[in-house]
Amino acid sequence: MTAAPQTADIAEPVPITRHRQALQVILDNLPLYAAMYTLCDLRIPDRLARSAATVDDLAEWAASTMCAPNLSRDYLQRVLRAAHAYGFLRRDPGGTYQVTDVGLTLRSGIPDTARTALMRAALQARSVHDAAAVRPLPSRDLSNPINVILHRLDLYEALHLFCALRIPDRLDHAPAALDDVHAWCQRAGAEEGSGPSPTLEDLVRLLRIADAQQWIYRTPSGTYRQTDAGHMLTQSAASGGPSMWPAVMTYALPPWWQPLATMQETVRTGTPAALNGHRTLDDLMAGQPASAARAIAAFHAWQSAAMAPSVADAIAAHADTIRTVITIGGSHILLAEILHRHPHTKGVHVGRGRDADTAADELARRADPGRWAVTCGHAQRVKIPIGFRPLYVMPGLIHNADDRDARDLLARVAAAMDASGPGSILWLVETVMPDDVDPHPSIALDLLQMTRTHGGRARTRAEYATLLRKAGLRVSGDIAAGQHAIIAAHTARDQPPTIPEQRALVGLAENATLPAY
Repeated sequence: MTAAPQTADIAEPVPITRHRQALQVILDNLPLYAAMYTLCDLRIPDRLARSAATVDDLAEWAASTMCAPNLSRDYLQRVLRAAHAYGFLRRDPGGTYQVTDVGLTLRSGIPDTARTALMRAALQARSVHDAAAVRPLPSRDLSNPINVILHRLDLYEALHLFCALRIPDRLDHAPAALDDVHAWCQRAGAEEGSGPSPTLEDLVRLLRIADAQQWIYRTPSGTYRQTDAGHMLTQSAASGGPSMWPAVMTYALPPWWQPLATMQETVRTGTPAALNGHRTLDDLMAGQPASAARAIAAFHAWQSAAMAPSVADAIAAHADTIRTVITIGGSHILLAEILHRHPHTKGVHVGRGRDADTAADELARRADPGRWAVTCGHAQRVKIPIGFRPLYVMPGLIHNADDRDARDLLARVAAAMDASGPGSILWLVETVMPDDVDPHPSIALDLLQMTRTHGGRARTRAEYATLLRKAGLRVSGDIAAGQHAIIAAHTARDQPPTIPEQRALVGLAENATLPAY
């Protein structure tokens, strides 16, 4: 599908990757807004306006000023890193922070009007689209990074309502006039139980925003047509296409947004405030309606589908040696794609009990029964399978765990690899944080993990290498995989284990704990 032209002339098609990147920037902006709000709440710009300071100085000052004796230095440093990457602060090589001209404008804080309906709804733990009103986009000077973040926050609110009303699905079927789209929205709102649908005036405002962002195209006659970007937002494409609908919808769930909305409290107390006594995000999700669970499952499938082509391509480069693939955590979609692309391989998906039936159904649809198996443990406890020189793939799993739990899980995978004999390989597929401090998707990931897990974080290659080494593995190289990186590791063992060693290794591998994801 080619994007519709915006004028009478034929426009150059916009690559799909550019549409995906533009939408991902809007999603990644949510943690950045929370970090900016936290910076103001802790009055960091006020302190740095007086003089430069180290993170220790700032932590001591904020703890004293905010009466927060449990303030987390680590959490504060992660917020400061985001502020440095996006130009609010500047960190010199010696580790001292200074406020930039842009950061100085934050001394007066962020106006409460910037806390959109989305944020207010999240803080009140209610449905985001209880009210379907659409705010006009404020006129802002987008040369100012702060205004860019606020602008993208407004865009996300419009993007979420656009997807919640399934307007992209209607236009994927056929072009439609305004009245047809309005009737569709009324039906969609009633079917989803999403509360009142937008008025005609609000819908026109929403469609105007969507047209400006190229999510749709409004023809000179007033008919609305689908675009490539709009197709990526359809619910119907979520299971097998490049749809970003699951991500847009998941970020609006209260258990997803509330951690970000309470970031400042997380930094002050040194523990994720939104978990509120719950041990994991899973526990927080337990009280949500079934529709939220479905959205989360679709989001996990979307994450795996996004990385699957790159992982399958990497396997193609080692097709002569890889015969068995074992995926640990994440969605079964990754293994399904690998088996579909590589008919010579067999595979096992290691997941959680709640995912077993869905995984089996999808794998049965995409591969012959004799080529795959699903092993799901009770709750988070799983058994890591033993094979003949298998490739173990852990997709986006380790960033959900703190260092201790990550080392323990990797050590148990290493035991399975040792039991499988020399030649076993492990691939960690992660969004790796670069050593520099330029804007990068890993910063948004790190802030998300800080607020919704106990110790999860984005890591640099060096930090992943340290975890692997302490687990008894050695890094053997990196493989580019789109926005992700594949970190390959082998065991140090060069001889098959003895029978007693084999039994001990199997015992370790059969008692692994997957982090919440």
